[in-house]
Amino acid sequence: MGDTLADRGRRRVSGKKDPVAAPLWRSNLTPDRTSRHPVAHPANAILTAKHTQAVGPAPGPSAGCGDAEQGVSIVIANRNQAHFLREAIDSALAEQTVAVEVLVVDDGSTDDSLSLLSTYGDRIGVLQGEGRGACRARNIGLAACRKPYVKFLDADDYLIPGALAEQVRSLETMPGARVSVFGDVLWVDATGQPIAQPPGAAASIRLGESFVLHAPLTSAPLHRTALVREVGGFDERVPRGQEHDLHVRMWLHRIDFHHQPGNVYCYRQHAGPRISSRDGEAAVAEGRLESLRRHVALAKERFGWPLPPPLARGFAIYLWKNGRRIAQQGNASVARKYFQEARNLDPAASHGRPLYRWLCAAFGPIAAEKILQALR
Repeated sequence: MGDTLADRGRRRVSGKKDPVAAPLWRSNLTPDRTSRHPVAHPANAILTAKHTQAVGPAPGPSAGCGDAEQGVSIVIANRNQAHFLREAIDSALAEQTVAVEVLVVDDGSTDDSLSLLSTYGDRIGVLQGEGRGACRARNIGLAACRKPYVKFLDADDYLIPGALAEQVRSLETMPGARVSVFGDVLWVDATGQPIAQPPGAAASIRLGESFVLHAPLTSAPLHRTALVREVGGFDERVPRGQEHDLHVRMWLHRIDFHHQPGNVYCYRQHAGPRISSRDGEAAVAEGRLESLRRHVALAKERFGWPLPPPLARGFAIYLWKNGRRIAQQGNASVARKYFQEARNLDPAASHGRPLYRWLCAAFGPIAAEKILQALR
C-alpha cells in the first residue's frame, strides 16, 4: 500500500527513505509473444545525436555522471518555467547514491531560464529545443542520454528524495527484463503543499482495463533507455496525453510495468503556462483521437480481434471520458467521433452517473451533456 500524503511530506523533511518493495504487477492478459517489433515514428526522427544542439556544457564529474554504463539520465523539458526550474534541477542533482546525468532541454524560453541554467556550469547538460513542444523536447533529451536508465521530469515538477535510488535498485533486480518500474505521485499546489488527488488517480493498475485508464504519469516510471528508444520515444504527433500515449504503446509492445509503492515525485498544479498545455483546441482533440486509434490497432496486433473484454472496455471508457470532456468544451463534431469509436469497441459504452447514462440512452451523449449543463 502506498504512502499517505502526510507520510511522504514527513519523509521529504526528514530525508528518510522507504524500503524497496518487490515489483507487484504484470499484465494478466496473455499476449502472443511470437514477435517483438521495434517501432520508429517517421515524424520523430529522434534517435541520433545530430538532432541535439548543446547550448551549455555537457555534464561534468560534479554531476555524478561516472561510468556511462551506470546510472540514470534525467531529462527535464522546460519552456518559460524559470520560477520552478531550479527546484526541478536541484531535486535531480540531490541524488547521492545514484550516478545521474541531468539534461535540460529548453524549448525556446523567453524568461530567465537560460540565465538560470548557466549558473549550474558543468553540473548539467543544456540542450536547445526547437519550439515544437514537450514531445520534441523530451526526444531531443532522449537522443542525448548516456545512461542505461532514463526518467523524464517536467520543469515545474520535482523528485522526492531517495525515490530514484529505490527505483534503480528495483530495476537492477530484473537484469535484461523488458520492464519499467513506476511509483506513486504526490499532487501539490503551486507552493508545493499537498493537495487532494482527483478520483481514480491512485487506482490500482492490475488489468488491461486499468492500465489504459490509469497509465502512469510522466515522471512516475523509471525506464530502460533502450526500451524507450525501441518504441520511438514520445510520439510528436500527439498534442495531449503524451505520457499516456508513450506508456500504453510501451505496454502494447510487451514492456511490462511493475508498481513499486511510495511517492516518487511531486506533480505541481498551477495556473501558469505549461510546455504541453493546448487543451480545448479541435485540432488537439483530433490528434489525440488518432493516437488512440493507433493504440487500438496495436492492441489488435498483440491480442487479436475481438480484444479481450477488459481491454476493450478500458479503451471504450477512456474514449468516452475524453469525448465527454471535448463535448463540454463545445467541440460536438469531434466528440461524436470519440463516442462512435468507444461504441465500436463496446456497444454498451458510456461513462458517468446513472442520470447521465439514462440521458445518453434517451437523447444521445451530446444532448445529454447539454441537458446536464442546463441543470447545473
